[in-house]
Amino acid sequence: MEFIPEKRDNLVSSLYDYVQKLCSVKDCLSDCWFDLIEKTTEIVGKFKTSIRDHEDSETTKTLEDSAVKLWNHVVPLKIQGSISNTSNAKLRNICFMILNELNTGVYSSTDSMVKRQIIMGIKTARAWIECNELESAETVLNISHQEMCHIILPTHALDTKSSSGQCCEKLLSSIIEKYNNTSNDEHHNNIMEKQRLDIDKDIFKILTYKAEVASAQKKNEAALNLVLTAKEMLAKFPKENSYLCMLCYNFGVETYQNEQFEESVTWLKESYELGKGRLGIDPKNQARTLRLLANAYLEWDSKIYCDKAMNAVTLANTEYLHAAGLYLKLRILLITKESSSAITSVLNEIYKHPDTTVDLDINIINLLRKHNRYEFDYPVKLLEKYDNTPNFSKIASVHLETLLYCKHLSQAKQFSEDIITADLQTLLYCKHLSQAKHFSEDIITGHNTGRVLEPNIKKQFHHIFWEQAATDFEAERFGEALQWYNYSYSLFSPSERCDSNMSKLQRNRASCLISLNQFSQAEEILNEAERCDKSAAATYYLIYKLSLSQDKQERAISSLQKMVDCIKTEDINSESPDLSLICLAAQLALKLNSHVVGSLAIEYFINNGTDDGQILIAIRCLLRLQLSLTETNDTPDWLTCKLSLIETNDAPAGKISLIKTNDTPDWKIYDKMYEMILLGYNKLLVIQNKCDEDIRVVVQDESLWFMKIAWNLGLKCKDNAEKTKDFFTLCYQLLSLCGNEINKINRQKTCILMVCFSCLQIARNTSDNQTQKNLFEEVLHHISSFKKQAYMDDHNFTDQSIKENSDMLLVLCEFEARVKLGDQLADKLLEKLLSLPQPDSKTFEIIAAVSIEAPANNKDISMKALKLAIRTHLQLQQPDYTRCSKDIHSLIQMSIGDVTCDNIIKEETMNYYKETIDVIENRAKEEYPEMEIVWLMTKAWNCGIHFYRFGNFDEAERWCGVGLHLLSLLPSMKGNYQDKMNTVYGEILSNIESNKPATTSLEE
Repeated sequence: MEFIPEKRDNLVSSLYDYVQKLCSVKDCLSDCWFDLIEKTTEIVGKFKTSIRDHEDSETTKTLEDSAVKLWNHVVPLKIQGSISNTSNAKLRNICFMILNELNTGVYSSTDSMVKRQIIMGIKTARAWIECNELESAETVLNISHQEMCHIILPTHALDTKSSSGQCCEKLLSSIIEKYNNTSNDEHHNNIMEKQRLDIDKDIFKILTYKAEVASAQKKNEAALNLVLTAKEMLAKFPKENSYLCMLCYNFGVETYQNEQFEESVTWLKESYELGKGRLGIDPKNQARTLRLLANAYLEWDSKIYCDKAMNAVTLANTEYLHAAGLYLKLRILLITKESSSAITSVLNEIYKHPDTTVDLDINIINLLRKHNRYEFDYPVKLLEKYDNTPNFSKIASVHLETLLYCKHLSQAKQFSEDIITADLQTLLYCKHLSQAKHFSEDIITGHNTGRVLEPNIKKQFHHIFWEQAATDFEAERFGEALQWYNYSYSLFSPSERCDSNMSKLQRNRASCLISLNQFSQAEEILNEAERCDKSAAATYYLIYKLSLSQDKQERAISSLQKMVDCIKTEDINSESPDLSLICLAAQLALKLNSHVVGSLAIEYFINNGTDDGQILIAIRCLLRLQLSLTETNDTPDWLTCKLSLIETNDAPAGKISLIKTNDTPDWKIYDKMYEMILLGYNKLLVIQNKCDEDIRVVVQDESLWFMKIAWNLGLKCKDNAEKTKDFFTLCYQLLSLCGNEINKINRQKTCILMVCFSCLQIARNTSDNQTQKNLFEEVLHHISSFKKQAYMDDHNFTDQSIKENSDMLLVLCEFEARVKLGDQLADKLLEKLLSLPQPDSKTFEIIAAVSIEAPANNKDISMKALKLAIRTHLQLQQPDYTRCSKDIHSLIQMSIGDVTCDNIIKEETMNYYKETIDVIENRAKEEYPEMEIVWLMTKAWNCGIHFYRFGNFDEAERWCGVGLHLLSLLPSMKGNYQDKMNTVYGEILSNIESNKPATTSLEE
C-alpha cells in the first residue's frame, strides 16, 4: 500500500490542539496525561515525512508559540516534583523537536530561535541522561552539535559541508557571516566576540554531556577525547575547571566499580591533573581522588603498580591527612612486607587520628590477620579505646576470632570469659536494654542447661543484674527492676537459696512488688526471705511496710517489734544501718497516716539511739507525727491584742502550718512536744561543742527548724499562757544557737515580749500574791538579760521602725511589772516612753489602764498617762476626738471624786474642764461626741449641787456655770436639759442670795 504523507498544516493544527490540552490537564499522573504525551510525540515525529508547503509566517508563529508555551508549562511542574523524570524528558524533547523543525524546514529561522533551540537541547539532553535514556540524549546532543572540530577552529570561516541542520554550526555560521559583513568597528567586534563566547560555552556543555553519555555506554576512548576537547576550552572558561575535574572523578568511580581499573586510573589521573594547583579545588577532594587512584593501582596489579600506589597515597596524605589514607599506606606496607617499626608507626598515627572509625579499626585488625602480622598490640589498645561503648563488642569479637585463627587458645579462652560480662555492661551502658535482656536470657538458659558459668563469672553477672535493677528502681521503673532481679534469682542453684544473699535478693524483689501493688506475691517472697535469715531487721521492715500498705495495723506493730528485737541483738552505734530503718518506719507511718505505729518506732529510737544527729532526726519525725494530731487555728484573745502591736516581720520566715487542734486541745500533746523540742535543744548544745564548721552550720539549720515549731506551738496554745510562755522561752534559747541569722535580735526580742506577755497574763489569772510577785520579777529578769545581749548587737537591726516598736513593747512590759511591784522606777519608765520618737497615744492609754489594776492601784501614774495620751491626740493634725473624749472622760472620772476634799485637785479638775471646753469650742466643734459633752455637763452640774448643799456657794455657782456652758455646746440635745437647768440655776442663784439650800440635781 502506498504511503501518503500528511499535510503540514494539518499537523500544525493538531499539534497546537494537543499542546493546549497538555497545558490544561491538572492531574499529571493520569492515563489521559500520558496518552496526550505519546500522541503529541507521534505528531512531532510525522513532521519529517510531511509534505512541506511554502513558508508561512503564521504557521511559524504557531509552532514557536506552542513550543515555548509547553516548555514554560513543564518547568514549574518539574520544580514542584509533579511529573516524573521520564515525562519531563519527553515533554522537553517535544519542544526541542518543534524548534528543530522550524530551524531545518522551509521556514526561515532567526538567531534567537536557534539560540533557544540550543538551550532547549542542552536541558533536554540532561533530562534524558537523568532517565538513563542514553540514545535519546545522544540524538539531541548530535542535533545541537555534530562535528566539534568544525566549530572550535580558530578561524572565522565555517565548513558548510556538515549537516546544515545542526544548531551550533548554524548559529556560529550566522555570527561569522555578520562579522565578515561588518566594518571593523570595535563595538560590533565586542558584541560578536561575546556571542561567539556564549556559543563556545554551550559547546563546552554539549561536549561534557556527550562525554557522560559515552562513558555510560562504556565508550571510554570517545569519552576521553570529548573531555580532552573540552579541556582545551578551559582557557576561556576557567571557572569550569572544578566541574570538569569532578566529572573525571565520577568517571573514575564508575569505571572502578565496573572493575575497569586501567580506565579508572586514566580518569583519576586526569581528575587530579585538572585540580592540581587550581584555586577553588578543595584539598580534601584531591586527597580523595589520589586515595581512589592508589586503590585502583592496587586492584589493577598490586605487585607491578605498588610503588605508584604508594606515591599516590603519599601525595594524598600530603594534600589532606585522612584515616583512610593512613589505612592505604598500612595496606601497601604490608604488601611490600615492610619492617615492624614502619608498620607500628602507621598504626600509631591511625590510632591517634580523630577521624578513625570502628569499621576502619576492624578492617585494620582483619588486614593484620590476613598478612599474619598480629604481633602488634593494636587490638588491645582498641579494646581500651572502645571500652563502655556500643562498639566494644565488635572489636572484641574480631579480636577473639583472630586469637583463635592464630591458635592462641589459652588467651582466647581467658579473653572470652572477660568479654562475656563486658558485652552485657556495654549494652546496658548504651541503653540497648532489649538486646541486654535477650543476651542475659541466653546466658541464663545456657547456664541452666549444661553450659555452667564459672563462679567468678556468675558473681559478676549477679553484680551487673543488681546494679541495673537498682538504677531502674531509683528511676521508679519497678517492673524493669523486678525483671533484672529475677534474672539474678534464676542463676541461683537450689543449694544456694538459703543464704544471706538470697535473703537480700528476695527483699529487693519484694520491694519492687510492693511498689507495683502486687501485695500477695510480695508476701510470699518476704516469707521466703524470713526463712533464709531471721536475724535481718530489713526483712521485718519490708513486712512492716507491706502491712501498712494493706492497713494491717496489728501485723505492722508485730513486725516493728521483731525489727526492734533484731536490733537489740546487735551493737547499737551511730553507724548502724538498722537504726535508720526505725526512722524510715516512722516516716512511712507518717506518710500513710499510721500515727500510733510511727510514734512507737520513733520513741524507741530516741530512747535507745546514741548518735545525737540521728536522734535529732527522730525527734523531728516524732514532732511531725504529734503535730498532725492537733487541729486548731485559733489564737487567744489576750495574745491577739498584743500581737496586733507587733510587725509581721517579727515572725520567722517560712512559717510552718502544721498545727490543727480541736476546740478543747489536749494539753498533754503540747507537753510531749515541748519535751521533744527541749530534748532537741539539749542535743544541739552537745553537738555545738564540736569545733567542726560544717557541724555548726547543721546546728544552726536544725535550731532554726525547732525554733519555728516552738514559735508556732506557742501561738497555737489557746487560753494557756503558761504553755505560751514555755514555748517562747524555748524559742529564745534556740535562737541563741542560730548564729548570725538575719533578724535574729528582732526575733529574740519578740520571744522576750511573748514570754513577758505570758507572765503578765498568768499573774492576772492568779490570786496568790507571792506567785504574782515572782512572775513580775521574772518579767524584769527576762528584760534585763535581753538588754545586756541586745544592745551589744544593736547594729544588727536593719529596720529602725521595728526596733522602736519592740523597744516600746518591752518598756510596756517592764512598766506593768514594776508598777504592780510598787517599784518607784515605774514613773521613770513613763518618762522614758516620752523620749521615744512619736509615741502613740494608745501606749499611754495602756499604761493608764495597767496602773489602776490590782495590785498596783496607782492613780497618779494613771492620770499622768491619760494626760499624755490626751496631749498626744491633740498634737495630731487630725485628732481622733472619739478616743480623745474617752481619755478625758477617764481623767475627769478619776479626779472629780476628790474635788470636794482637796483644793488643789479641785483646781486641777476645773482646769481640765476649761481645757476641754476650749477643745470643744475652738478645735473639735461638732466632731466631739455629744454624749461625752452630756456626761461632762452632768458631772460638773452635780459637782456644783454638791458644793451648794455643803454651803460652798461660790464653788457651787462656778461648777453649775461650767455645766450651763457645756449645755450651750450641745448640738442637738440641748432642749432636753435647757429649761430644767435654767430653772434650777435660777433657784440656786436665788437661794444663794437668801442662803436657802437647793436640792435638785441631774441624773447621770
